[in-house]
Amino acid sequence: MAVLSRHRRLSRNFRGNMNMRVDLILESEQRSASVVNLKSVIRISSVSLPVILLVIVASIAVNMITLNSELKMLEGEVQAIGSKEKTAETLIKGFAVNREIMNELEGWRKSHIDWYEQLLAMQKEVPSEIQLSAMRISHEFDLIDKKIPVRAFTVALEGNTTGERAELNVHRLKRGLEDSPVLSLAVKEKGVEVSRFEAAIGKEASKDDRIFQIECKYRARRFE
Repeated sequence: MAVLSRHRRLSRNFRGNMNMRVDLILESEQRSASVVNLKSVIRISSVSLPVILLVIVASIAVNMITLNSELKMLEGEVQAIGSKEKTAETLIKGFAVNREIMNELEGWRKSHIDWYEQLLAMQKEVPSEIQLSAMRISHEFDLIDKKIPVRAFTVALEGNTTGERAELNVHRLKRGLEDSPVLSLAVKEKGVEVSRFEAAIGKEASKDDRIFQIECKYRARRFE
């Protein structure tokens, strides 16, 4: 009866409180409920961190090598471009110099006069009473409207004549030069003038001997 009474008391106690814990392993054998404990983290970190750092360093080293290679290639390209630019600059400067020379030569060509034709025409107009002793051809440069370069020629004929008609002979030569079909195309209007007429000086000169100079001034020709 005593056992039955105790059994009933236990039954009442279980009905009032049903929470129950049953430990199947010893407390010393229990482990942390977390997935990885601190010791495992330390062990894994001690192995993985150096590997990660090594990978990072290796990656940086590879990138540096690649960048250095690309930099050398770029430097080579820059040097090649610089060399080509210097060559181009030299060629451009040479071309500019040659162009200036060609322009100047073209200017000389355009302002040139066919002197064979001119001198032959002058010779035809010289009277038999006149002897030519010298001829000078000179030219000078000028600017039209202060911007257009031109070249103008002057032909000076020197000679002598004698006798009472000496002055008339010189003026006849002047008129012949003015009326020449060839010379009139190139010589300026009123461009023929007697610049000197005087008595000849010398031991062999007679009182009727005269020396003279006639200048033929040509129209200015563009030098461009």
